[in-house]
Amino acid sequence: MDIGADFFLRLEFAKQAELDRETAQRLQRRTREDEERQEKKEENERKEVAEEVIAHATKSDIANFTVTLDRYDEATVSALMENGVELRAAQERVDKMLLKAHTLPDGRKVFLTEDGTRVFDQHGTELKANEVKPDEIDPHLTRWETFRHAKHDEQRLTDEREELHAYQGKLDNARERTKDPDLSKAELEALDKELREEAPERVRQKVGNDHAKPEISAEQALENELGPAKPERGSQRRAEPAPA
Repeated sequence: MDIGADFFLRLEFAKQAELDRETAQRLQRRTREDEERQEKKEENERKEVAEEVIAHATKSDIANFTVTLDRYDEATVSALMENGVELRAAQERVDKMLLKAHTLPDGRKVFLTEDGTRVFDQHGTELKANEVKPDEIDPHLTRWETFRHAKHDEQRLTDEREELHAYQGKLDNARERTKDPDLSKAELEALDKELREEAPERVRQKVGNDHAKPEISAEQALENELGPAKPERGSQRRAEPAPA
């Protein structure tokens, strides 16, 4: 290879190397720009999320939520009243069965099973033959299975009553939270979701399956805000005491 050809070959290599460097630099710049754009996008998204979290609930938001509270509050009071009637009836059934049941010398009430072979006391404890024999109990008296069912029904209604009272407390707490001027929209939505999901079954049935948020206009919200004050349902109502 002559000197001239070698010179031009080296020159081509140098040009190609320079082009490669420029290409690499362009790629690096593009990568940095892409990374910067992605970082900026993520930062904006974080800001949007933060703004959404701290956004205060509007008067209209609170007014709409109050309508939901009223619906669940009224349904809960109605459910407690129904529960009270049913619970008293269940307790009376149990008391009548106990009053007529076979009584041991130590005061325990005992019941014969449907097949007539076993005996249980009122607390569900099976008695041995040396305590009482099945043939010692009048077969016309209430049987154990019937008494057990009545007791289960009584306990179910008692548990339901406790659940309704606990839910009533949650409604009152939620109503108090709406008075907080710093209550955020996100917190209000979380309260709404919690109350809807944790409503006792009897309350759900009364409210119905339509869980769409009741909406009121901004004008109505303003009127509610500026109109005459009304006593809160939470302070106005209390369900009747639990049956003894």
